[in-house]
Amino acid sequence: SGNSLVYYDTDSVCRDDGKSVKLKITEPIMKSNGSCFVIYSKADNKAVVFDGMKKAYTVEDGKGIQFAKVGKNASSVVVTNESGYRSKVTVYDPDGKRAFRASFGEKYVIDAALSDDGKKLALCLFDTNGDEFTSVAQFYDISKKEPYAESSYTDTVLTNIKFYSDYSAVAVGDIKAVGFSSSGEASWQYSYDGAILQSFSVNSSDFIALCLKKGKQSIVCIDSSGSNYEYEYSGANIKMIDVNNDAVMAVTPRNIIFVTTHGYEIAEKDISVDVKGAYMLPEDRAGIIVHSFGYETLTAK
Repeated sequence: SGNSLVYYDTDSVCRDDGKSVKLKITEPIMKSNGSCFVIYSKADNKAVVFDGMKKAYTVEDGKGIQFAKVGKNASSVVVTNESGYRSKVTVYDPDGKRAFRASFGEKYVIDAALSDDGKKLALCLFDTNGDEFTSVAQFYDISKKEPYAESSYTDTVLTNIKFYSDYSAVAVGDIKAVGFSSSGEASWQYSYDGAILQSFSVNSSDFIALCLKKGKQSIVCIDSSGSNYEYEYSGANIKMIDVNNDAVMAVTPRNIIFVTTHGYEIAEKDISVDVKGAYMLPEDRAGIIVHSFGYETLTAK
C-alpha cells in the first residue's frame, strides 16, 4: 500500500512503521491499489475498505463474497453469490454507498476492475451456455446499467482485467493478452505463440508484465498501446513477478532479477530463502520479498 508494507496479524491490520488498526476477520484476503486496500473474508462474508490506515467503510453480504477489489480513490467492487444467479457485482463509492449493481444469470464473473477515478468498471466473464465456452470482456460506466462495450472470445479464457491510467484496458488470458481502447473496443492482442504463461502482474498503471516459457524464458512488458518489450532469461525457472511503472522484479528459487519495463536487466541478487511473495514499490526500482523469516526490501542499483 503506497511505499509501505501493510499486513494482517492475528487481529489487526499492521503497517511497517508500527501503526496498526484493530480488525477481527476470518481467513483474510487483502488486495491493494495505491494507498487504498480492501480486506475481505469469504467465511465472514465481509469486506473492509481502507484509505491509508483509516477504515473507510465495511460491506457485509450474507450470500457469500466471491472476491473484492479496491480502486485508487477507495471505491470498491464486490462480487458475490445471489440466489438464482451465477454472480452479482456491486460497486461502492468512496463513502461506501452503492453506485452500481448487476446480476448475471448465465455468466460467471471471473475478474473485475475499476478505473482510477472509480467511474468505469471492467469485467471478465465466462459463459458456459451454448455449444462452446465463451470468454467475455465487458465495460460499464457505473452511472448506467448496460455495458458500453463487449467483446467475446472462444479461443482463450480471459482471467484478469485492468484499466490503464488513460481508461484503456487489458485482459490477460491463457494464450494471449488483449488490449482495449478507452471506448472499450478491442484494439490489439499479444499472442503467446505457444509459450506457457508462468506468471504475470497487472500492478502497474502503465504496463502489464508476462513471464512466458517456450524453451527459453522471457519477461514481456506491454503498455496501453500494445507496444511490448522483451527480456530473455536463461537461468532458473521464474516463479513469480511483479511490476511498477519503471521495473519488474522476478523471483527464481536462487535469485531476484530486476528488469526495466523496456527490457533491460539492471540488477541480479542471490537469495537463500524461500520467497512466498514479491511486491514492487510503486515509485522506485525496489521491491519487498516476503519469506518464512519475515520480509526485506531489495533495491536495484
